[in-house]
Amino acid sequence: MRFFGGTVPLTKFELVFDSAIMAGFVAQPVFIRIPFFYVNLFDLSNRRILITGSNAGLGFAIARGLALHGASVILNGRNAEKLRSAADLLRKEGHQVEEARFDITNEAEVRATIAELSSKSPIDGLINNAGIQRRVRLDEIALETWSEVIQTNLTSAMLVSREVVKDMIARQRGKIINICSVMSDFARTRS
Repeated sequence: MRFFGGTVPLTKFELVFDSAIMAGFVAQPVFIRIPFFYVNLFDLSNRRILITGSNAGLGFAIARGLALHGASVILNGRNAEKLRSAADLLRKEGHQVEEARFDITNEAEVRATIAELSSKSPIDGLINNAGIQRRVRLDEIALETWSEVIQTNLTSAMLVSREVVKDMIARQRGKIINICSVMSDFARTRS
């Protein structure tokens, strides 16, 4: 068995999986059982992570997964009611959750909100997850629609990353993950 770049005999270590949650890419923490103690392979305790577009869908599942591993998650979305509902659900599960309602395409809102969040405590990680799609044929797409998609899916990642990375550079620590849509791999056929 390959493990941490080396070979580990199965007789010395066993993988122990606590019950897996099969809803949306989320699993319980994975532990290795070593005689007399357990080691969490994915411990995010004392990490504060901002996930854009996390009041529903994949972003929410990512936030839940990170929270299951001990991270303090910062949920983001434009709709205050949906954001509060998502945060309350994670809080009921016992997770540390903050809400950050801001429009990721609005430079002033991004700058102000990231400054406020960073003043409380450093942001250790950023997952640029927010995105939209507008399934329109190329010969029919309006420039406004194109611009909305580019602003949300591309420019917003730069805006949020630019603000978050300032503190990460100063601390020489942090991670940024950008998620893109699988829809970029599919062509729109005539219908």
